[in-house]
Amino acid sequence: MVIKRISCGIIVMSMMGTMMMGSVPAGNRNNIYTSTVITAEAAKITYKPGMRSGSRSVYVSKIGITSNALTITGNSDDDVEYMISWLDTVSNACSGGKPAASVIKTGKDVLSFFGVKKSIVLTVFEKIFSSLGGVSSSASRARKELISLTNKYPLQGFKVTLRQDGNWIVETQAASKDLEKAYKDYINQTSNCFVEGQTYIFKNTSGGVYIGTASNKIANKVNVQAVTSKSNATQFVAHYDKAVNGWIFRAKKNKSLVLNFYADKVVSGCNVCLYQEQKKDKTQYIIPKKKSGKMILTCAANEKVAIEISGYISKAKNGTNIRGFSVNNDPSQEWSAIKV
Repeated sequence: MVIKRISCGIIVMSMMGTMMMGSVPAGNRNNIYTSTVITAEAAKITYKPGMRSGSRSVYVSKIGITSNALTITGNSDDDVEYMISWLDTVSNACSGGKPAASVIKTGKDVLSFFGVKKSIVLTVFEKIFSSLGGVSSSASRARKELISLTNKYPLQGFKVTLRQDGNWIVETQAASKDLEKAYKDYINQTSNCFVEGQTYIFKNTSGGVYIGTASNKIANKVNVQAVTSKSNATQFVAHYDKAVNGWIFRAKKNKSLVLNFYADKVVSGCNVCLYQEQKKDKTQYIIPKKKSGKMILTCAANEKVAIEISGYISKAKNGTNIRGFSVNNDPSQEWSAIKV
C-alpha cells in the first residue's frame, strides 16, 4: 500500500484528487497500484461509506489497476454524469472496431478527471485499452447499466470495471469497514489537534519567529508577517467546525477577524492576512497536519497550499512576509502552536 498516515490530518498518498479510482482485490499479484485516500471535504459526521453526494465533494475512495482490468469509482452525481458521458463517447468512437489513438486519449482524460497523474497508471492503462476488443458494445452496455443502477440506488457510489476480455462490470459500492475506520480516525485526529476556544501563538520551529502583523496592527486586510516578539497581534483563538472538518483562528483582540488565505481561488504564492470572518469560507479554515511533532497549516480550500515564511528560513526576520505556498516539507512551513 502507498499510504502514509500523518497523525493530525489527511491520509496522504502520492496521488491526490477529488475522486479516485476503484478498488482491486487485495493480494492480487497483478496489482500495479492501489491505495486509499480521505480528503477534508469528505470529513462530515454524516458520512456513510458508499453514500453518494450531490456534488463533487470528496468521499472515501480507492484506486487500483491490474494488468488486465481497472476499476473506476465515483461517489457524486457529478461523477455519475461524467462517467455516463465518457462511456457514450467511447461507444461512439469505437463503433468501427478496436479503439483508435483518439479513444486512448479519451481514456487518459477519464483518468485525469478522477485525479490520476501517476505515469505508471497511464502507461498500463494505455496498454490495456489499446488491446481491448468489442469496446463499443461493452461501453454502450455499461452506460445503460450505470444509468439504471444509479437511478435505482441514488445514495450509493458506483464502480465500473473495464476488463480486457470485454466483460465490463457495473455495480454499486459496498460499505467498507476498513475505510469507515480510517474515516473515523481521520475525524478524531484532525478535530483533536487544538483545544476549542484556546488561545494560541504560532511559532516557526526553525526560524524562531511568530505569525503577527506590522506594528501589531489588527485590522481587516492587514497582511500577516514574521515578527520576533509576542504581542496581542500574535494571539489567535481556535474554533473547530465539524462540517468543514477544519479550524478557524480568530484574532484574540478582534474576534471578527481571522487568519485568511487572500484569494478567491487559493494557489501557491497567495498572501495570508487578517480578514473579516465569512461563514463557511474555506479560505479561512486550516487543516493541520503533523509530522515529527511539527505542524503544517494547510488551507481547507486547497490542501496543497500551506502557510510559510517567504524565502530562506535562515534569513527570516521581523517583517519577512508570510504567505501561502505549495506544501514542500521545508522548515519555513513548520510551526508549533503555543498555548497562551
